[in-house]
Amino acid sequence: ETEILDRSGDPIAFSALEVGMPVRVRGTIVGDAVVANEIRVWDSLSVRGRLTAEVTEGDGFQVAGVSFIVDDRTRVAGRDALPEPGTRVAVGFRYRPDGGLYAEHIRIARANDARDSLIGTVMLDGDALAVSGIRVGLTDSTQIVNGDGDPVTLESGMRVRVLGDFSAGVVASVIQTRAESDVTGRVESRIGDAFEIAGTAIALTDYTTVLDTEGVPVDLSVLTEGQLVEVLASQADSGLEADIVTILESSSLSTTVETTPDLPTGFVLKGNYPNPFNPSTTIAFELAESASVRLEVFDVMGRRVRTLATGTVPAGSHEATWDGRAASGIAVTSGIYLYRLTVGGVTQARSMLLLK
Repeated sequence: ETEILDRSGDPIAFSALEVGMPVRVRGTIVGDAVVANEIRVWDSLSVRGRLTAEVTEGDGFQVAGVSFIVDDRTRVAGRDALPEPGTRVAVGFRYRPDGGLYAEHIRIARANDARDSLIGTVMLDGDALAVSGIRVGLTDSTQIVNGDGDPVTLESGMRVRVLGDFSAGVVASVIQTRAESDVTGRVESRIGDAFEIAGTAIALTDYTTVLDTEGVPVDLSVLTEGQLVEVLASQADSGLEADIVTILESSSLSTTVETTPDLPTGFVLKGNYPNPFNPSTTIAFELAESASVRLEVFDVMGRRVRTLATGTVPAGSHEATWDGRAASGIAVTSGIYLYRLTVGGVTQARSMLLLK
């Protein structure tokens, strides 16, 4: 009964899956395995960016001389038609492996968008520099610095902000590297223009793009409590600011961890401390009576990372420490993890955030 879907949500055969193909799996934990309910090809090989400059004359839709593909997924904020040449706009886009620059959302630039800019991922090919698929020109006076203004050397995969005069193409006067975090977790609260994941506040800005489960840009108001999201956020002076929020699941975990609301009296799984943590954290629980227990750590896709405790445990208060490593001994990456306590067939789970 497992559904296998392509990126657009259309059914495909199991034989269409290939080694190395990025996919997203939703399923249920059964013993030591995950039984897949849905496997969807996931276009994670593409990279996103944002270009702010004037619309230019040319075939199709162009900004700063760069051509974008506009399709039925493109959202134009507050307009029924594409902006005219000479209009300053901010374009959120995705560069895909086929070489296309796909406009995801287009809006009229605001007063604080006075400078031409390009935000994206460095892609080096010999001496040629591209940022999220857009070729960037350099001059003898181009400065390449980090957030503190110190000179740095560009490497593929870095996230950067490019500033300059883009009237004759994207030519950089300054390229600044950006400290970014990629966090996946459940929205615990939404207050105004901010939301929380595992107690960490992340701000929504005029530049934030929210994508639904199909990858289609949607209004910021669609982001609500309980959704499982993937967030690409940048460190600003005031804290983390979301660049791109992708909704992975509307209201339930990608992988179901079965729980029972009627927990036995005295069976308590407490919040880990510290949280967020690096490199280790302590998980405490209490038992009213001696019982067979199993304490495990999972990633947000439901894959077991580590078993911290198993066997018969006496009544009382107990603690287990997780050092941020998988069962293999390899340190895991930053992100949201779940810890689950099973007592006599009844389970309770909580989340924690590892920040490196």
